[in-house]
Amino acid sequence: MRALKAIVMLLVILIAGICVYGATYHPETALPPGLQGQFVDVMGARTRYLEVGNGPDVLLIHGSPGSIEDWKPVIDALAPSFRVTAYDRPGNGYTDSLGRYGYEVNADFALALIDKLALHDVVVAGHSYGGATALAIALRRPSSVKSYVVVDSSLYKWARKSDPLYHVLAIPGFGTGLARVAGASTAPKKIRANLEAIFPPGTMPSGFVEQRIAIWSQPKVTVSLAHEAIGAQAALEAMSDRYKEITQPVFMVSQSDDPIRRQNAETLQRDLPAAQVSFVSGTGHFIQFTKTDAVVELIRKAAQR
Repeated sequence: MRALKAIVMLLVILIAGICVYGATYHPETALPPGLQGQFVDVMGARTRYLEVGNGPDVLLIHGSPGSIEDWKPVIDALAPSFRVTAYDRPGNGYTDSLGRYGYEVNADFALALIDKLALHDVVVAGHSYGGATALAIALRRPSSVKSYVVVDSSLYKWARKSDPLYHVLAIPGFGTGLARVAGASTAPKKIRANLEAIFPPGTMPSGFVEQRIAIWSQPKVTVSLAHEAIGAQAALEAMSDRYKEITQPVFMVSQSDDPIRRQNAETLQRDLPAAQVSFVSGTGHFIQFTKTDAVVELIRKAAQR
């Protein structure tokens, strides 16, 4: 009995210690060498963004997790003829967390950024989680947005497998502390394995994994990923019932090789017949890297509309 009490006491002390470690966490705010961007306050969050080029406005929204760097080849291709703005979503990259998560929160945040930066007639393009965020924006029918481009997104059925660890990481204080304690040793291996699984062999850019490990291993990002994954399916089910209300032009490109993502795109085409849906093969999930021209062409079409 004494041994059991001692074990329980040790567990309580350990849990309390992890909670305190989480509560005292201060996210990294300084940009590492080699990364671009500047900061602006959006909805009370210090927000990293990058704006390059001149011309019609394009806003790029990354996935979960993700950062500005996930759009680099598209930014480079569009900058000569567009004003391209990309940003780290709340709780991702080097943007503060709002403490609130989900597509609707991210849609409101994107619209607040559009207002803050005085963007107009914007083409909003979103990859993965960012694509569903783009449609959440479309449901709000903002006059500042011209059209939408969705890149390989789950719009009806969440494509990622459920991980029970997400629910632990979402526990206030404890989850952040756990991410601080275990993240440095476990996150790099997991990030590498996941990225290698979604890029076709030989197509991953040099340094891609290392850069994502540095950005995605932050405890703030780990906790955001957990919250977004937990709430994704229920949010998609509620939101997708309203896709038929969207009146602005929607363009989508999706993998043909992934059954879930293909089904998502085909269902959108059924629910929104005016949407222009196209498919590519042999690309993996990061189509903007493996088939940059296809994504750039779609954004140009959206801008012409």
